[in-house]
Amino acid sequence: VEYFCYDLRPGYLDPPAGGSEASSPGTTAPLPFAWEKLGEFSCDPVRRAAPHNRVVVGRIRRTANSSVQANAQPSRPAPR
Repeated sequence: VEYFCYDLRPGYLDPPAGGSEASSPGTTAPLPFAWEKLGEFSCDPVRRAAPHNRVVVGRIRRTANSSVQANAQPSRPAPR
């Protein structure tokens, strides 16, 4: 998985983009990986200056170590 999305509702803040470091009060729980925000889209049925319901699209930042794991073949059970 390279891209993901999440709901951003009133009163919630974006999770920290740097991964799992400590967050400030009121921040959504940190995600267990480094990521970058690509876009934020309103899902309100009515256009507002500050939408109530939004969806954020992000991309996982791969490190050299995680790309090796992503390219690894899944393990198969030994033949009988």
